[in-house]
Amino acid sequence: MRGVGVLGVTLLVVLASVGVSAQMPMEHKGTISKIDTKAKTFAVKDEKGKEVTMHAEDVKALAGLRVGDKVVVKMTAKDGKNMAKEVLKEATGRAPAPGYGK
Repeated sequence: MRGVGVLGVTLLVVLASVGVSAQMPMEHKGTISKIDTKAKTFAVKDEKGKEVTMHAEDVKALAGLRVGDKVVVKMTAKDGKNMAKEVLKEATGRAPAPGYGK
């Protein structure tokens, strides 16, 4: 019986760790290739050609972004979407884009 309890606790710890890692911030570096203010999204293409679509919580946050800007985006996954939490423009010394950051 004791082995089943230990196994159960171990399983709970593993599942909790998986849940926490899904909320950990990720980073994507590249060039803005598309902006869709209606959908509140923008796409960033990295140097290997991988394009990732990001979702902004507020359309006002997209006002400071332009296609061609080199950026580093800190994002989290929420409801299957990449939610942009902070957008840092590389050309300006990695200062947050207007509408993002602290």
